[in-house]
Amino acid sequence: MNHRSAPRRKRPLRGTALFAFFVLPSLFACQRDDATKTPAATPQRIASLSPLATALLLELSAGDRIVAVDADSGELSGLGSRPTIPTVDETAFLMLSAVEPDLIVIPESRADLSARLAGANFRTVIVAVHDFDDGFTLWGELAGRLGVAEAAGPRIADASRPLAQIEAESHGLSRPRVAAIEKFEPLALVGDRRLEPALIAVAGGESVTQGSTESALPIDREALRALAPELLLHASPRPIAESERLALVEEFASIAPLVFVELDPARLFVSERSDDSQAPGAVDAARTLRAAIAPLAHPLAKTP
Repeated sequence: MNHRSAPRRKRPLRGTALFAFFVLPSLFACQRDDATKTPAATPQRIASLSPLATALLLELSAGDRIVAVDADSGELSGLGSRPTIPTVDETAFLMLSAVEPDLIVIPESRADLSARLAGANFRTVIVAVHDFDDGFTLWGELAGRLGVAEAAGPRIADASRPLAQIEAESHGLSRPRVAAIEKFEPLALVGDRRLEPALIAVAGGESVTQGSTESALPIDREALRALAPELLLHASPRPIAESERLALVEEFASIAPLVFVELDPARLFVSERSDDSQAPGAVDAARTLRAAIAPLAHPLAKTP
């Protein structure tokens, strides 16, 4: 079956804990193949070409079912011996056919490969994660397909609750304008099809690129200044050297304060740093950003 998540407008994460409790059970209740309307068999051989999906499969104790991964997934603990699927679609298709997976999890960025796999009757799940609810939906679908929905539901709810609590802190306050910088040279902002705008919304801000359709938006200094951001944000999966951070803070000081957060999409729902985690997840990033946004927010005027 070829499953594709429907595109969704970016929105704050209000009610995410309720989302986990009430929406996911209905998702879990009936995992079926759309073409045949019969229950889909529980996959025993899974190829994952998405680091986030691979991390979620490991969270669901399905590591022994993973038979092939992309290069980034191969860096996760315990998966180094799995065959690595290349980025060239023709070779990837041949290798995937050879390992005979009964489920392939593939990112939306590889649409051509996905279409070819679907045409060859491979069951696929398309990973299209543009905000945190998308991530929780993916987690829920994988749990349902693996037959562990009942056990996974409380874990998903526990992971969503801290994000909802962080967002609740900004209730009744203004939402400062935040510009998420994708890269510094050449300068580009993050568009609306990335996780940073969702992170900004959870932390109580408003992205200056809200509503854009691109993943990255080239911009110059004066155009950035004209957007009047109150805060600049740069998210990266690994720490940036302190000397580089200080130099960038000084360089952009005339536009707005610059805050750095660590956010690794592959470890999105790792909420606290631990010895075996390479980067903190969404909760840690949201807390860091919330601390920077809070002093900029003001109580909203109450209507009579």
